[in-house]
Amino acid sequence: MIPRVRTDGYVRGEHRCQTRPFVLDTRSHDIPNTIRGFVRALPSNCIALSLRIQGGPAMIRVAEREARRRGIRVLWL
Repeated sequence: MIPRVRTDGYVRGEHRCQTRPFVLDTRSHDIPNTIRGFVRALPSNCIALSLRIQGGPAMIRVAEREARRRGIRVLWL
């Protein structure tokens, strides 16, 4: 089973997924440049993350493009 890491635990460093694949459950939505930097900053063992579609079409395009480059799946909420 792939662990799900919530944002609050990830930010505080409480996650235990330094080497194992994990899904980051952020449910974020923000301007495209912020999301671009966020996806680029994810560790290499992150295999998926959740984002909210309320960020709009521009954010969705940027998130999909950056995630595809990194091999990360985006789960839309």
